Amino acid sequence: MSIVGRKEQWRSLGALSALGIEVGAAVAIGAWFGYYLDGRFHTQPWLLLLFTGFGVAAAGKAVWRELKKYQPGKEKKAPGDRLEQ
Repeated sequence: MSIVGRKEQWRSLGALSALGIEVGAAVAIGAWFGYYLDGRFHTQPWLLLLFTGFGVAAAGKAVWRELKKYQPGKEKKAPGDRLEQ
């Protein structure tokens, strides 16, 4: 395997590792915040469930964003570009 191929493998591994950490952190932070608010407002377990759901949604969005990077045929557009109609 060439040096370029190895660099690309390491880059992909780093991106997937970061995604795993982001998914875990999103769910954990949502659950912790819900648990904290439940204790503060005595609403067990509703805010825990709600904010854990928000964390799962944020994790899903992160996975979706990463998957979109690997779709073939999609060109990256600059932030100011207009959509073609």
